Amino acid sequence: SPAVVELSRLAGLYPGGVLCELVSDNGEMMNAKELKALAKKFKIPVITVGALTEFARSLLQKKA
Repeated sequence: SPAVVELSRLAGLYPGGVLCELVSDNGEMMNAKELKALAKKFKIPVITVGALTEFARSLLQKKA
């Protein structure tokens, strides 16, 4: 996903990464509420594509 590459690039790392989908107990893809609960339980940082896009745009505006 371009968002994964952009996130690693902004972090100063090799522009690549891993993207996966998490599945809930019912076999469906987890929704945002379930993902946030899982992230909180295991202390995993979460970022949305929207937040990443907003941050990247703010950097572009500063350069202009």
